[in-house]
Amino acid sequence: MNVEALRVVDGFNLPEEYRALLRPGEAETDSHGNVHHLPRFFTKSPAGRKRTRFGWHVTSGSRN
Repeated sequence: MNVEALRVVDGFNLPEEYRALLRPGEAETDSHGNVHHLPRFFTKSPAGRKRTRFGWHVTSGSRN
């Protein structure tokens, strides 16, 4: 992939629909209590113009 084809996108400038999903810059706490900040900046490539389906995997953090 040509690095020059990538464009940096500020997550704060995305439409509300995307900000709600990606939560740019927000803090998230893992199951061990460690705080991690979600990325604010993303890259957009020409391949991103194609219709893509995403699958989300969510866990509750408990392993009963």
